Amino acid sequence: MEPAAPAVEPVPYRTCCGGRVVHHRLPVVEPGPESATLERKRLQLPKGALEVLHNNPEAIRYIAHLEMKAGVDRGHHVHQRKDESFYLISGQVTIGVEALDTGERHLLDVRPGDLVEIRPGIAHALRVHEGGHELEFAREPVGTDDTRPHRVWEI
Repeated sequence: MEPAAPAVEPVPYRTCCGGRVVHHRLPVVEPGPESATLERKRLQLPKGALEVLHNNPEAIRYIAHLEMKAGVDRGHHVHQRKDESFYLISGQVTIGVEALDTGERHLLDVRPGDLVEIRPGIAHALRVHEGGHELEFAREPVGTDDTRPHRVWEI
């Protein structure tokens, strides 16, 4: 029996802030040998879609579901230690990011099926244009000692 092929990560849709922000557009694929090696994907199955967001030995210690209402900002903070990931299930948002050490700023237009990973030291905020739902997850539990307010420029 041959060993399983290692997981392959598709090329990110976009990176910024020195690689500390990664915006993925998860590929929509059919089941098969090629899709089996993808770590993250949106599988189209006869019974409905299966969206694989995390498939590796690294533990997730925080996961939350966010209902997002149109016209609302969320976030405007920065984490000192926590890596944070956002997966948009439905709706439409813009995520503003700012690298505090360099001042580099970007706006990310995020649509359903997108996954955005943000590393520590990157201030971030979400502007909800169309209400929807999002998953937020991280390798570290949420702690108030890790989060401090930071107003991301107007998004």
